[in-house]
This record gives sequence, structure tokens and C-alpha cells, in this order.
Amino acid sequence: MEDLKASNYETPSKDEAPSKDETQSKYQTNFYLYFPEEEGARRAAAKARSLGLEVEVRLGADDENWLCLASQDLTFDESDAVEERLVELAGDLGGEFDGMERATTPSG
Repeated sequence: MEDLKASNYETPSKDEAPSKDETQSKYQTNFYLYFPEEEGARRAAAKARSLGLEVEVRLGADDENWLCLASQDLTFDESDAVEERLVELAGDLGGEFDGMERATTPSG
């Protein structure tokens, strides 16, 4: 997965209304799901891949929980729909959805 600087991302605010051009453009979007066990993260990764997301599983920064990092270039509407699916998925597999971040400029 491409190493992207955090400064190129922002956590979207539900209060900020994007312009029409912004909503139709695709942005690199990352979703963070955490699980207490590696197996849960790997199961979530398999389901996220079936949604067309690129996925990386690794031990989280706390050295205890497992991160399932899912990403894809998405429009605002697409990212909202994917977020809903991943929140449900994390809960179903005993994990936690820890948010998303979106690049501040459209993809390629």
C-alpha cells in the first residue's frame, strides 16, 4: 500500500457541505477497523476485499489490537456507504470501527 503523508488527509466533518465538484471526484479514503485478535482482522479483511477495497492487516500501534486498514478511491457518497458497511462488519466480528480519513485532493 502506498505510504501517504498524514498531512494529505483530513477527517471528514459531517457539518461541512462539500461542493458539487468535490462530491463527484474520487479521493483516496482510508478506513480503520481494530480487532482484539488477528483472526477477526483477517476475516474483516476478506470481507472488505469482497467490497473492492485494498486491505492491509497488521498489529496496531498499541501492540495489542489488530488493525484492518481498508482503502479505495471513492466519491463522498461512496465513502459514506462503505463506512456504513464497515461499521456493521466490525461490530459483527467483535471489533471496532475507528473512523476514516480522506485525502484533501482528488485522486489522479
